[in-house]
Amino acid sequence: MAEFGGGREATLLYSSGSSAEPKGIPLSHRNLVANVSQLSGCYLMRSSDRLLANLPLFHSFGLTGGFWLPILNGMQVVTTWSPLQAKDNLMAIREESVSVMIGTPTFLRPYLKKASSEDLKSLRLVVAGAEKLPSDLAEQWKRRFGISILEGYGMTECAPVISANCLRSDALKGRYALAQNGSKQGSAGLPLPGIRIRIVNPENKSEIAKPGSGGLILVKGPNIFCGYLEPSSEVRFTQDGWLDTGDLGRIDDEGFLWIEGRLSRFSKIGGEMVSHTAVEEAIVEAYPEIGESEVPSLFVGSRACGKKGESLVLLTTRSCDGVELSKRLRNQGLPNLWIPQHLVEVGSLPLLGSGKLDLKACSALCGDDSPAQQLQVGAA
Repeated sequence: MAEFGGGREATLLYSSGSSAEPKGIPLSHRNLVANVSQLSGCYLMRSSDRLLANLPLFHSFGLTGGFWLPILNGMQVVTTWSPLQAKDNLMAIREESVSVMIGTPTFLRPYLKKASSEDLKSLRLVVAGAEKLPSDLAEQWKRRFGISILEGYGMTECAPVISANCLRSDALKGRYALAQNGSKQGSAGLPLPGIRIRIVNPENKSEIAKPGSGGLILVKGPNIFCGYLEPSSEVRFTQDGWLDTGDLGRIDDEGFLWIEGRLSRFSKIGGEMVSHTAVEEAIVEAYPEIGESEVPSLFVGSRACGKKGESLVLLTTRSCDGVELSKRLRNQGLPNLWIPQHLVEVGSLPLLGSGKLDLKACSALCGDDSPAQQLQVGAA
């Protein structure tokens, strides 16, 4: 490491391609070791822990969290071949007394139906990343198993973790978790040691947002890559060296980061910025049975609209009455602009190998030329 590490390339990963073409992301020895050190500084995991590692190594969360972190910290690792095989994973947890499990919300949800509290009695820590942790999953998991899922936030370009919720411990405060002590459900946690976060105006990145206000998330730190493999790929850095994450969020008065969605997953409708993710969450709240599905069953996208610039489209695998949908969303207080105007029913939603939605493919199905049946939903 000392002789051949530093800024030299240690691994080459590719972005998921969920919203654009996959891009080559070279990560250096410094990037990887920095992120492991940052995670270790939060004392999320201990050298005495036994980790269940089943995320693919082509996934940055699996590579750092399931490989480099335990190796460099001397942890024992229990491996299974796939995060999708809940039965095999439960057997491994029981037989090997696994104490820590990491995964994505998509991979964790099936345990609600297939596991008992006895199956997971050895677990002391569950960490979720790679996608937003749905509130219903967090609440059901805590209620069923008595364990809180700790949510983190990151991206492959950051090797990957930027922030994380941590176990609250007064005993550790001042030793291992100087600032990263505690959690807030729904937040992405506190920035890892050595990471700086700046919230700016999306239309003017030199304009810093007021404290507590939302905006575009910029980050700096030793774990952040230097640039994409392909010279023609987009430039993600500002002139003064901040990485543009492409995500919108805010920092509260206690320093916790709250993710409000991808900038690309907002529509400007009638001059108002409408969050696709917020509309999806409202639909799940209006139809609780959707949140119980083991696979994604809805996606909110948009299409061009001559009158308002864009209009929302609900892509779903479930039969849905448009009038009833509009009524339920209005009862929740959503304004008309936030209620989908078109409904597209499909057999299944496109997924990536990681289990995440293929946002690019889903968006294409929402387009004007989609062959799927389209229904008018509500009044604009």
